[in-house]
Amino acid sequence: PITSHIAGDIRQLFKHVQERLESGQSVDATRLASLEWRYLGVLKRHGTSPKGLHTMLAANARFFAEVLSAVFRSRKERQDSAQPPSDEELARAENAYALLRSWKTLPGTRSDGTVDEDELMNWVAEARKLCGEAGRLEVCDLRIGEMLGRSEREENDGSWPCIPVRDLIEEVDSDEIVRGFEIGIFNKRGMYRKSLIEGGKQERDLSKQYTTYAEACDIEWPKTAAALRRVARHYEDEARREDEEAQDRD
Repeated sequence: PITSHIAGDIRQLFKHVQERLESGQSVDATRLASLEWRYLGVLKRHGTSPKGLHTMLAANARFFAEVLSAVFRSRKERQDSAQPPSDEELARAENAYALLRSWKTLPGTRSDGTVDEDELMNWVAEARKLCGEAGRLEVCDLRIGEMLGRSEREENDGSWPCIPVRDLIEEVDSDEIVRGFEIGIFNKRGMYRKSLIEGGKQERDLSKQYTTYAEACDIEWPKTAAALRRVARHYEDEARREDEEAQDRD
């Protein structure tokens, strides 16, 4: 068993190597990712991000498909013929799920935070091809959509999401990607606080924000705009419920 002292040393060692990787120094990224996978449980418990694995996911669609296969059963697999997973397979699935949940690096992301649209499109095309052949296209699209929901703003005007993401949503035309995109937006909010009588101000502000984002997409990116408006309506409905609950408490 790994003691807390040893776990702390492991975390510090990974942090040092990850900093070298981020600064552009010579690091065997594949070896780093392999070690992060082995110690993923330790890193997760101590709040250390597996940056080598995140980099590998963003660079290698085949690796993404392999990680996905560790968590989700293929639609080609008959339910009645599936064998119960071993302890090793369960542990691998838990690690893979945690890795996918923590991953926020969009494929094609440059060092300045902008996104190379061609790289993003090529990565998504390969991931969808591999996962489609393996009977996991739907869950692949959902995960891609969630990742898009955590993308950055457009650098030129501050609108959101960035144009490569909008182009991808329009070009691929997948309901699951759009649904995952909306889920990713909601999950991005994370934990939040409010007083008992605050009402729906936070949700109303979010509704206005996503309405503004939708307006910037209306002409060239109608599918993206429609998704953003659904998010805005969701927050507006939530704001009304929060207002009613706050009035009841007052």
